[in-house]
Amino acid sequence: MMPETTVPEYHCGTHDPIWLNGSHPTVAEGNVVRQACINSFDVVCDDTIDINVTNCGDYYVYYLRRAFYCAVAYCAGEKYSMLKIFYLYLQCNEPLK
Repeated sequence: MMPETTVPEYHCGTHDPIWLNGSHPTVAEGNVVRQACINSFDVVCDDTIDINVTNCGDYYVYYLRRAFYCAVAYCAGEKYSMLKIFYLYLQCNEPLK
């Protein structure tokens, strides 16, 4: 699951980590838009990206938008691992619109 608090720079395999600014939705809320923040150059939420999040009960599904530049990555898990599946999708398929 994406962290809901600031992730320090140089985590998630990148200089500028992306984290969820707020809480994950409940099952009843369905698919919601949430703000993801980019922590960059000591500015906790230097830029934002709107993402979609769905609570499926035992897990979450994220629709992540393309990052603006290459020194960023979405974070996931308690140890802030990078969401590599998303980047694989972008590299192997047509660009998202």
